[in-house]
Amino acid sequence: MVNIPAGANYEQLLLELKLNPEEVLIFVDNEPVPFDAPVRPGTVRVLKVVSGG
Repeated sequence: MVNIPAGANYEQLLLELKLNPEEVLIFVDNEPVPFDAPVRPGTVRVLKVVSGG
């Protein structure tokens, strides 16, 4: 469990988890959400983005 202030957004959540927002995607209840959206109840999945060249 992570404690974040009321009104926090998903970018703040990622920073609390020590994850780089440029390296992940966030899904809540299987729907993608923008980092600036306020955190809402639901099942949150953070997927690491892998790219290569």
